Amino acid sequence: CVQQLYQEGEALMKQWHARLAAFDQAVAGLRCLRVLCHGSDSLQKHAQLWGFDAGKLLIDAQGAGMTGRALAERLRYEYHIETEMAHGAMVLAMTSPYDAPNALTLLAEALCRIDAQAVPHRRKRGHSPTQPQRIWTAPLCIAQALEQDCRRVDWKNACGEVSAEYVWAYPPGAPLVVPGERITETLVDRVHTLSEHETELFSTRGEMPQFIWVIAP
Repeated sequence: CVQQLYQEGEALMKQWHARLAAFDQAVAGLRCLRVLCHGSDSLQKHAQLWGFDAGKLLIDAQGAGMTGRALAERLRYEYHIETEMAHGAMVLAMTSPYDAPNALTLLAEALCRIDAQAVPHRRKRGHSPTQPQRIWTAPLCIAQALEQDCRRVDWKNACGEVSAEYVWAYPPGAPLVVPGERITETLVDRVHTLSEHETELFSTRGEMPQFIWVIAP
């Protein structure tokens, strides 16, 4: 692989970027679906992004009234296109210089067909996740929380409680809250939204999204 990149890397990258540019033009007419920073979207519209990898295609299905999982399944079963992951209303398609020459063309055609059949839906405005409040000081906050007495509460009533376990969504697997952090209303709403979009939620004791263990008063 290293030898090939050394000998042919420049040509491979040039071909790959040309295919990505052609994909960019092919999805410019999408009405409901949206590909982050491709087509009618652009990097300039996202001042909060500190970096961008054009080879990772993040497709937003919310405007078509679909979950990311539903879109990923349509791409898989109707068009034989395997995506990397689905999360919420998003689908991530990974590309590389080693994809078949027509792979991006086929993906663009599939998205355009699905988009043409879709009924436009209003996109809900998203919010940036905030860092939960940590109750104990580092570096022992998690260890301290794990030593406390705890009780089980309904997730819908968990706002204001201090988590006694980890909660995460997969994909991507990053914790939404860790032991020793306070559960906020924003977090409760976010988990509800993820559940609505068929994103799998996990916790240390395995009872999410219905119950969570919190530190006893």
